[in-house]
Amino acid sequence: MSDLPPDVRDFLRQHIPTVMALEVLLHVRAHDAVQTPGDVSRQVGGSVDAAISCLSGLERSGLVERLDDETELRYRYAPRTRELRRDVDAVADTYARRKVAVVSAIFSQPEDPLRSFSDAFRLRKDR
Repeated sequence: MSDLPPDVRDFLRQHIPTVMALEVLLHVRAHDAVQTPGDVSRQVGGSVDAAISCLSGLERSGLVERLDDETELRYRYAPRTRELRRDVDAVADTYARRKVAVVSAIFSQPEDPLRSFSDAFRLRKDR
C-alpha cells in the first residue's frame, strides 16, 4: 500500500473496507442523482443487501447522505466536508490510473476485529 499517495492510502484505510464499497462510492459520485440500493446493485453488481451494507457504511463515513423516504431507502453522494470530497476525487483519479494498486491496497488492509465482531451482531432495521 506504500506506493499509493498518502492521502489515498489513508482514505482507503479509514473509509473503504471492500472493493465493492469503493465501486459503490464511485458509482454514486459519477451519477449525481438519488440512488436506491436496487439501482446501485444493478449498476455495480452484487446483491441489494450488499449495496445496502456499502451505502450504510459510506453514510457512517460521511460520504453519502440517506434521504428520508418512508417507502424506500434512497441515497445521494454528499461528502460531509470539503476534505472528504477532495479525498474521494484523489481516490477516483488514482483508481482510474492504477486500479490494480488500489484493489491490492484494499485487500491488504488488516481486518478490524472490533468491526467484524459488531457486524456479526448488527440488527437490520432498514429492511
